[in-house]
Order: sequence, then structure tokens, then C-alpha cells
Amino acid sequence: QTALALVLLVTATVVNAQRVASVTGVWSDPATWGGSAVPTAAETVTINSGITVTVDVAASCASLSFLQTATVNSNVNVNSGITLNVVGAITIPRPGASTNTLAVGAGTVNAGSVSFTNGGTAVRHRITITTGTLDVAGAIAGSAGNESGTISISGAGILRAGGVVFNSTTGTLTLNAASTVEYDAAGAQTVGDFDYGNLVLSNSGVKTIAAGTTVASSLFIRGTVTTAGSSPGYGGAAVLEYNGAAAQTPSTVEFPNTMGADVVINNAAGVTLNATKTINGNLNVNAGSTLTLPAFGITVTGTTTIAGTFVSSSTTGTKRFDNLVVNSGGTFNSSANEDYTMTG
Repeated sequence: QTALALVLLVTATVVNAQRVASVTGVWSDPATWGGSAVPTAAETVTINSGITVTVDVAASCASLSFLQTATVNSNVNVNSGITLNVVGAITIPRPGASTNTLAVGAGTVNAGSVSFTNGGTAVRHRITITTGTLDVAGAIAGSAGNESGTISISGAGILRAGGVVFNSTTGTLTLNAASTVEYDAAGAQTVGDFDYGNLVLSNSGVKTIAAGTTVASSLFIRGTVTTAGSSPGYGGAAVLEYNGAAAQTPSTVEFPNTMGADVVINNAAGVTLNATKTINGNLNVNAGSTLTLPAFGITVTGTTTIAGTFVSSSTTGTKRFDNLVVNSGGTFNSSANEDYTMTG
């Protein structure tokens, strides 16, 4: 019985092992952790009030938490090219007067989940990214009724989300045209109502696009994803690109029947249109890709460039290409006695 109790005590100590950053310093220095060993993937990490920890080496921990009671700004800064792996949750509460910040910068942070707690009006809990990557396997949660928890990308950084993501009533995404947000769950997800630069819908399942969503640069439909919900607002230079892992059929959600953005077909398994389309932009069928038009019409007011294969097999509908370019190696295949209006 004594031996068993000792084993249980040792096990409990390992499971609950924790490290507290008690002085400002680098992650790799035991002094940062009050003289304790540098954290491992089995140990939780807490950042004390007023402490800045710089992640200077590849690092891991079981979870990462800031203090809601912090009275001085607290920070975790990831150096360029460095990776921090957080097995479980990153928890960033909003203090009363100071700011808690995880600065990914040009580094990489992988996490099980992210939670912004104790919300309020002013932004005092945040994650910042410049050209680095934040990859979250699970949920990114905010606080109900406020937008104070913030993830901001100021450069060509990447946010990958594998679970539920907060919306504009529970958190804030501050993005630019060069940034990328990828919803990559193997299943259904709701795309938050934010203004995206590049938006990637990947892996599988139905991705429901919330009303009010906009895309400034590109929307990529990948894997075996299908869409539901509301059509996004496309910027003047925006592109919709299909590059799935299997044959794709667009929906009128991401590809409304009258489309203001450019469309790119980049799928060797092929894309088959689901309705008559008017594209008030450019259409590109990339080399090795096929676009099939069944019993529908198509109008492209911009330039149509076919480096792959375009197939039309029905006399139904109007076919109009205001500027058609078929590249060397490209194929324009019309198997029915159809009427076309084209220039180029």
C-alpha cells in the first residue's frame, strides 16, 4: 500500500507539473522559470504580471496561460523562425488595466486551442502575427458580447483553424490583403464574418460562410469542401480559385451566377459548372485542369485564358467570351453544334 501511494503521488506530480515565468528572460534560461528546468511538453506554463518571455529555441509546453490579475503588460514573444508547440490550450484573459500579448511575429505557434477570457471593451488580450503562422487544432474562443480578444496579422502571416472560431460579436480578426486564414477542419465549420485577405477552405465538410464576410485577395476551395451560407463580398482584385483533391462542382454561395471576381480553375480532376454564369472578370483554366460546361450558358466579360481544357457539350444557353486566348497545349472542346460569341 505504501509503494502504491508513492507511485500515485509521483504520477500526480508529473501530471500537474508547472512552470511560472517569474523574471523577464529567454525561454531557454532556467532563471526565467525561477531556477526550475526549462518547460517540457508535459508541463503547464504561466506568465506572471509584467514578465516578457522570448522564445529563443524550439519549445514545448502542455498549456500556456496569462494572468487576469496582471497589472503590468505581460508578453510572450516568439523569435523569427522559432516554433512553440502548446499541446493544450493557450488562455489569454483580459486584465483590468494592462495587456497580455502573445507575439507570434515571424515565428510559428502550434496550439490545441485558444481562449480569450474575461472580455471587455478595450483590447487588452491579443495575439499578433507578422509573417509567421498560428496553427490551432481546436477552437478559437472569445468572450460573449464583446470583441476585445484579438488576433491581428499585419503582414503575410497565416492563421489555421481546425475548430470553431469566434465571430465578430465574440472576438476580432484584424487582417490585411496579404494575410491568410485557413479553415481546415475535417468536417463542418462556420467561417467568421470578417474581412479576409486570402481565405482558404480546405480538407472536407461543409464550410458555412457567415453573412458580412468579405475577401480582398483570394478565396481558395480545396480538398473536398463544399460551401453553404452567404456569398462573400469580393474586392475589386479578388480571385476565386478551385484546386480541390477531387472533382468539384461550384455552388452559388462562393460562385454566384453573376460574379464580379476572377475565377481560376486549378484542378486536375476537373470542375463542372452548376448553373449559367456571368463572370465580370477573368477566367483562367490552368494547364492540366479541365472546366466542363454542361447544359448551361457562360459569359466572360474579361479575358478567358485556356491553358488546360474547356469542354462544352450542349446547345443550351448563350456562350460569350469577350477576349478568348487558347494557349499552346490548351484545348477548347465543343462537342455540340453550338453558337459562340467570342473575340481575341
